[in-house]
Amino acid sequence: MRVVAASMAHADKAPLDTLGGTPATLLADALREHCAGDKVQSVVVLPLFFGPSLAVTKKIPETLQMVAAERALALTWAVGTPLADDAGLAGILADEVQRTIQTNGLKRDGALPAVI
Repeated sequence: MRVVAASMAHADKAPLDTLGGTPATLLADALREHCAGDKVQSVVVLPLFFGPSLAVTKKIPETLQMVAAERALALTWAVGTPLADDAGLAGILADEVQRTIQTNGLKRDGALPAVI
């Protein structure tokens, strides 16, 4: 199974020198490239977002539908849940927040964790 990393939007605007000279790939472009022909019949999108958003509920499905229609493909697809819905990952993030607070000598009670 091949895994393709792609961004939903905006990453293509990042300067190439900040990306090691390799342009970012947007989801629509990745789908067009990798779904050419009849070899790919289904797509699974795992959104690496920390919570629900219009990208997950609207933009990703619209992009999948658009590319399938453009290429006249009979694709099936599934969109996973955002990472915030994964209790195991939430625990890992909480541990990392605590480690960062301790490592940097911050006061735990006055810290506002911001995961971006």
